[in-house]
Amino acid sequence: MADIAAVVIVYNEAEVMERCLASLKWVDELIVVDDESTDGSADMARAHGAQVFARRLDRFDAQRNFGADQSRCAWILAVDADEAVPAALAEEIRATIDRPDAADVYGIPFCQKLFGRWPRHGSWGDPLYRLYRREVRWSGAVHERVGAEGNWRRAVLHSPILHWSHQSVAQFIAKLNRYTDEEAAARAAEGFVYSPWKLVLSPVRDFWRRFVVQGGYRDGAVGLVLAGLMACYLFIVRAKTWELTHPADEPPPFEVAPR
Repeated sequence: MADIAAVVIVYNEAEVMERCLASLKWVDELIVVDDESTDGSADMARAHGAQVFARRLDRFDAQRNFGADQSRCAWILAVDADEAVPAALAEEIRATIDRPDAADVYGIPFCQKLFGRWPRHGSWGDPLYRLYRREVRWSGAVHERVGAEGNWRRAVLHSPILHWSHQSVAQFIAKLNRYTDEEAAARAAEGFVYSPWKLVLSPVRDFWRRFVVQGGYRDGAVGLVLAGLMACYLFIVRAKTWELTHPADEPPPFEVAPR
């Protein structure tokens, strides 16, 4: 029978990680990579039988790869502290990795709780690749992906993982500012070319895709709010990237009178 480790990266997650750790009792190894938490997250993880490794976060891909490197298992399941693995998903994972024709990387559908609701449309349930053979690597400083580099066989599971995401619009916006900073910096480093048309049209297209094409309207007001917020996210990323790639310090447009 194939063995599997769950790798959880944390930073001050004591308020939410109890549910996550309890849902991972079935794995062969539980590994927690702690970004120097100060709220007792490491102690809570140890109480649940986890091996805890301290590592200062520099890049999310490096943090996840570090966690996988601490494992002896053939398979890795990447789980965030605000997620939980239901019994049906655990059973499907066990059955899948024991198959002789198993793929190398598996996507897992998501069921996300946002603003106290569980929207089912607008791409919020799309699978994310989280289950993989240990030799597969993560890449990407922001929105990291596993198996993006290399010719790995991919497939998608049926059972979803549960994700308690943003509790409020305010929390969403607070995280939005941090993530847009990181993504804009990555785009600027990659030589992003500014386009006023893309600055305007990319958010509009994304809103249309999420709310209309992918049926976000079926979730009612929460679908509208989420589509709007994600469109704002794209606009802010491009605006911040423009700012980073077009620095300026213009003088006043007219002479300032002396005192």
